[in-house]
Amino acid sequence: MSELDKFSGEIGCGTIVLGDLVRQNITIPEYQRPYIWDSERVKILLEDLSGYFESNQNKPDKYLLGSLILCNGKDKDGKDTLEVVDGQQRLVTLALILRVLNDSDSSKFLSKSEFAHSQSKTHIKENYDFIKSWFESKD
Repeated sequence: MSELDKFSGEIGCGTIVLGDLVRQNITIPEYQRPYIWDSERVKILLEDLSGYFESNQNKPDKYLLGSLILCNGKDKDGKDTLEVVDGQQRLVTLALILRVLNDSDSSKFLSKSEFAHSQSKTHIKENYDFIKSWFESKD
């Protein structure tokens, strides 16, 4: 049973680690606004994550990304999904970071989400390239 399963069919709140979250079938519904984070917002997140993990290497503390609001829904294939109500910008950016890091556990994370807005597609491409170059500069 995943951490999110305990909230099935009810309103609840809790904490979930990213490793558990990325294994969920999460989609971004069409009604969501476009993904608009620019490279400056992405850089702030990357530097914050980097600084946190550098200063907490030997501690079991968890980095808190803030709140997410998810609701039960169905994907286009009729399978149960969790739809993102709030937190889309952070989740998409995290999915991009994980793809750049080639994290195999998260390869399907948000993979069923379709981005109809051309603005979303542009920012996703730009931010993927930015994240890739950011990590390359750290080597």
